[in-house]
Amino acid sequence: MKRREDPEVAEWLRRADADRLTAALVLPHGLCDITAFHCQQEAEKLLKALLVAQSEIPPRTHDLGVLVDRLVAVGLSMPDVADAARLLTPFVAMSRYPGFGELDEAQARQALAAAQTVRDGVVAAFCSLD
Repeated sequence: MKRREDPEVAEWLRRADADRLTAALVLPHGLCDITAFHCQQEAEKLLKALLVAQSEIPPRTHDLGVLVDRLVAVGLSMPDVADAARLLTPFVAMSRYPGFGELDEAQARQALAAAQTVRDGVVAAFCSLD
C-alpha cells in the first residue's frame, strides 16, 4: 500500500484540492454548472488517489460508481461515499454539454456537500490504512 506522501498519490490529491478550490471560487459568481463539474472532478481524483494507494491502476472513467466498486473490491467499505458518488456522477456531463438544463445554486451546494462526503470518506480510508 502506498501512502499519501507517495508522489503519484500526492499528485492525484493535489489535483483534487485544485478542483475543490475552483468549485468554491466559482459558486459566488453564479457558475453553478462549473461548481458541480469541479465537485465531480474532485471526487473522481480523490477516489483514484485511493485506488493508486492500493496499488490499483485507476480506470479511465468518470463514473464514480465504478471507482467505488473497485475500492470495495479491494476491501474498502464506503457506503456514504457510494451514495455521494451516485449523486455526483451525472454532473460531469450535465455541466459540460448543452441539453441538460441549467443547474441552480441548490444543486451546486448539494454537489459541494457530496464532494465533502467523498473527501471525508477518502481521508478516513487513508487514516485507517496508515
